[in-house]
Amino acid sequence: MNTPKFWRDLPLGGKLTLISSALVIVVVSALTLLTINREQTTFRTELEGQAELLLDTIPLTMRDELYLVEIDEINDVALVVSENENLTEFVVFDEMGRVLVDSSEEGLSLGREIDPTGAALLALPDGENWLEWQPDQLVAGRPVRLGNQVIGAVLIGLSNAPLQAKIQALQIQSALIALFTMLLTGVIAFLFARQITTPVRMFAASAEQMAAG
Repeated sequence: MNTPKFWRDLPLGGKLTLISSALVIVVVSALTLLTINREQTTFRTELEGQAELLLDTIPLTMRDELYLVEIDEINDVALVVSENENLTEFVVFDEMGRVLVDSSEEGLSLGREIDPTGAALLALPDGENWLEWQPDQLVAGRPVRLGNQVIGAVLIGLSNAPLQAKIQALQIQSALIALFTMLLTGVIAFLFARQITTPVRMFAASAEQMAAG
C-alpha cells in the first residue's frame, strides 16, 4: 500500500499533531453522543411523567362540565391550563370524538365532525395513555370517564424546546472542549517531536562530518 506523498513529506511534529487531533475529535464526539443520548432518555422519561400527571389532573377539574357539555366552563379550564409555558396544545373532545375546545383556536371550537384523533382516544382501554413523539413536542391524551361511561377525551402537547436548547449547549461545549484539547495536544506533540528530531539531526550532522573526513 503506497503512502500518500503528503503524509511522507509531513514533518514528524505535523504527523503527531494530526494523529492526536483525530483521536481528540473521535473521543469528544463519542462522549458527546453518549451524553446527548442520556439527556434525551432522561428528558423523555420526565416529560412523559409530566404528561401523565397532567392527564391525571386536568380531567378531574372538568369532568362535570364535560359530562354536561358546558363549553364555556371547559373553555375557561383550557385558558387556565394554557398558561403553562411548556404546553403547546390542549384539545377537548366530546363523547363522539368531536372537538369541543382547541387552545390553538380563538374562542369556542365546537366541531361538527368526528375528529380521527378524538375517536382514537375514546377507543383506548381504561388506564392507557396515547403518546406520540413529534419533532417539536410530545402529544399525549386519554379518554375521560365518569364511572364506567366515557364522556370525552383530552389531548395535550408538551414542548421539547428545553431538550433542544440543552443539546445545542452540549454541542457548543463539546466543540470548545475539542478545540482547546486539539490546541493543547498540538503543542505537546510539537514539543515531543522536537525532542526526538533534534538529537537525530545532530547525529546526522556528525555523521556527515565524519563522512567528509
